[in-house]
Amino acid sequence: MLLARVRGPVSSSVHHPAYAGRSLQCVVPLGADGEREHGGLLAVDMVGAGRGDLVLVGQPPGYAAKAFAFPDAPIRSLILAIIDRVEREA
Repeated sequence: MLLARVRGPVSSSVHHPAYAGRSLQCVVPLGADGEREHGGLLAVDMVGAGRGDLVLVGQPPGYAAKAFAFPDAPIRSLILAIIDRVEREA
């Protein structure tokens, strides 16, 4: 699991059937301090996240294939939750 910020939606004219009815979002991973880490990744949105939302991204092995009923679903990352607040202990 990782914390990430949604940069925005990604669209394409041709896509795998596993993506039908789902939104693809570009997300940027965040470190424990809330600062942006390097790179970005694509994640299938399971919760209706929008640009700028703080989200929880999961990359559980095999989960996407089961959730989408495609044994070879080309899905690696899923947005599983929108985070309202983060509390850190000192």
